[in-house]
Amino acid sequence: RNIRKMSFYKGNISEYFVNLFNLIESFKVANCDEMAEIMKTILKINKVKRCNAYSVFAKEPNGQSRRLDHCVVALNVPNSKQKAGKPFTPKDNVQIIDMWWPNGFMGNVKKAKIKYRIFGLKDDEQLMLKPINMLEINGEACNKILQNFPQLKIN
Repeated sequence: RNIRKMSFYKGNISEYFVNLFNLIESFKVANCDEMAEIMKTILKINKVKRCNAYSVFAKEPNGQSRRLDHCVVALNVPNSKQKAGKPFTPKDNVQIIDMWWPNGFMGNVKKAKIKYRIFGLKDDEQLMLKPINMLEINGEACNKILQNFPQLKIN
C-alpha cells in the first residue's frame, strides 16, 4: 500500500494505477479491496457502466448491520445507491464480481449470500453493500494502463 500511495503522491493517478497493476503482477498477491479496485478499473477501461467497489455487510434480523471484512465489485446498482455512507440491500439483478477467490466469483446476490458464509454471513441475514470511495481512472490513466497491459482491453 505504501508503494501505491507514494506513486500517487510523487506521480499522478496514471502512475498510481500502473504501479498497482505492476505490483499485483510482480507479487501475485492482493487483498480483497485491491482486487476490487483492479476489477473496477478493468471494467471502466472496457466502458462498463454502473460498476463500483463495495464493502460487504450483513443485515441482522434485528435490523442492525455489521461489516464482514470483505470487498467486491457490483454491477447494476442504481445510481441512487452509489453514494458512500450507508449500506443497502441490493436487488436480485445486482451481479457481484469477486476476484479474491482463487478462481474468481461472479453471480447474483442469492449466490453471493451462500458464498459469503465464509465471512460470517448467516442464513437469516441479508447481504448488504456499502460503496467504497476509490480513485477513478481518467483518460490518461486508461491509456497508460493499456500501454503497459494491452490484454486488459476486451475487443
